[in-house]
Amino acid sequence: MSEQSNSFVSLFPGTTIKGLWISQFKDGDNTQPLTWYASPVCLLPFIFLLVLANGKPISTLAESIELSSRAPSSAMPISKSIASLSIEFCYIADYLSDVNAPNKLSLRLLQNIQDLVSQPPINRTGGHAQDVAQSSSTCALTLTALYSDGNTEAYSVTFNKNLYSVLDNNVPSNQQFIFGLNLGQDSVAYPLAEVQRQNRTCIARAF
Repeated sequence: MSEQSNSFVSLFPGTTIKGLWISQFKDGDNTQPLTWYASPVCLLPFIFLLVLANGKPISTLAESIELSSRAPSSAMPISKSIASLSIEFCYIADYLSDVNAPNKLSLRLLQNIQDLVSQPPINRTGGHAQDVAQSSSTCALTLTALYSDGNTEAYSVTFNKNLYSVLDNNVPSNQQFIFGLNLGQDSVAYPLAEVQRQNRTCIARAF
């Protein structure tokens, strides 16, 4: 019987550290018992559990947790105002479409949220793209977003005042939007232009 190997380190009787496989040694017609091999790296999780158990059986670490489908009487109710829709700034036109052409799917989604919580949600436009968004009176389209290859987040967003009409008219009439201002340019000129060019009084908060 022969076995070519590197240095062996025994942890337990009949257990030898080597590669990750199971082997049988044969010496003529005599088959030796199975020897289990495992690399030191593979044994690290088990060694960690042994240290964690501090000499106790691993099974004693398990705990039973019971969950109820009903909230305990001491639980605070969740405010219904938390239900809303948040739209990444560069995707506003994708979700809400354009002036006089509301997206029926998004309109239904927003109405469903309102019906489920029995009050109009306060929705939000913003995210990372709000910090690259600029209001422009010369922008030909309601919203234009530019993307680099392989990136789904716009590196430049330009919009005109029609965007405010979209937020006004392409959603259920009693729903409002929190409008994310561009504070990522270290200049008050960008958020100031966004506020000055809006065509109605709206909620304007920075996130």
